[in-house]
Amino acid sequence: MPVKYLNISEIDFRAPKCVQKFLPLERALQLLDTKKLWFSNPAKWPDPFERRFVDGIYPGNKKFTWHGRVYCMCVTNVATSEASWKAYSDKDFAVKLEFDRNEYADILANAVSQPGVMDVFVGQMDYQQTKDIERPLSKISFTDGARLGIRTKLFKARLLLLKRKAFKYESEFRAIIVKNKKSAAEGITIDIPDVLRLIKTVTIGPTVGDREYAMIKQYLILKYHFLSSQIMKSNLYRASNNPKIKN
Repeated sequence: MPVKYLNISEIDFRAPKCVQKFLPLERALQLLDTKKLWFSNPAKWPDPFERRFVDGIYPGNKKFTWHGRVYCMCVTNVATSEASWKAYSDKDFAVKLEFDRNEYADILANAVSQPGVMDVFVGQMDYQQTKDIERPLSKISFTDGARLGIRTKLFKARLLLLKRKAFKYESEFRAIIVKNKKSAAEGITIDIPDVLRLIKTVTIGPTVGDREYAMIKQYLILKYHFLSSQIMKSNLYRASNNPKIKN
């Protein structure tokens, strides 16, 4: 059973060299220690609008078919974004891991054969107006014009790609794993065969001080065997003092 690519082909998804993952430092270290990718349970997400189709009550007082069985992970094309840095630096240092895109796609392909996995989907987030996302299921349309029966797996997966247009700057892809059995778990993990083959660079957030950055960099080199050239600090807020302005 292959990965099902929804609104992008596998060839197009794999074509660029890298994809980015913003996350708190604690979660990044957990990934490096366990050598596993984390897929979160959308029923546990803090934003109720993001949980809309997972939490929703459907005709016949039924829950979402995949409630308790679906887990998601988002990555992005955006190499730097103040909003993304801020989203992960409120309570911790923020980190951006640059994944080799082919290696990431291979990991998702391997996930298909893990015990208990029913389906794996990958798609681009479909950013729409709130009013369009809130339509009855039979009236929902997808940006690429796909026509899908509302009871099909592909339609259910596409619902999980819908997001408000205000977040279009994120330019995200979402990987979706559906399990056979229900669980109240906050998330599941997928094995990373080779961390150093997956992660090409590590960028430390722009709010981290130079001393803290030096300590984190040294730790990553010594413990996880990254090269010095693979670790850097975001220059988002860095500018020269008294810059010379030309006419």
